[in-house]
Amino acid sequence: MKISPSSKLLGFIKNGLYFNTFFSNSETLAHLLKGCLGTGILATHEAFRNAGWLNGIVSMALIGFVCTYCFRILVKSQYVLCKKYRKPILSYPESMKLALQEGPPALKWIAPSATFITDGFLIIYQLGVCICYIVFVAKNVQQVSNSCALHRRQLILIESRLLD
Repeated sequence: MKISPSSKLLGFIKNGLYFNTFFSNSETLAHLLKGCLGTGILATHEAFRNAGWLNGIVSMALIGFVCTYCFRILVKSQYVLCKKYRKPILSYPESMKLALQEGPPALKWIAPSATFITDGFLIIYQLGVCICYIVFVAKNVQQVSNSCALHRRQLILIESRLLD
């Protein structure tokens, strides 16, 4: 892909090839919403029912602000580290390790194990997401089976066909 001198470079060049790995603002917003809302959208009605309207709206706005702020810090930090180490892209564990190496002296001792800690937290997060979906699907299957008055044998047959 040829790049005109007047065009802005949105990606990076490696071995003479141009790679566009960055997202537009609208794509970034879509990824942010998808990441933040994900499984949380399935439980929003329960949260509002338990917290109340006023507390729910204020808490949701506050948590949304904190999430957006943290994402902004993460993206800015990754950008600075990519420029400093001349790498086109860094994974979350690599970013954490490099940030701790460059950070305050009190936290430098944890830098070698930062990749394992970050990967561990990402695994725990993904397991939590999976559990939310499993609970959601299980509740819906239970509601359908109760409303259709399915017997246990019929339900097991249906579930075994779904798992094949």
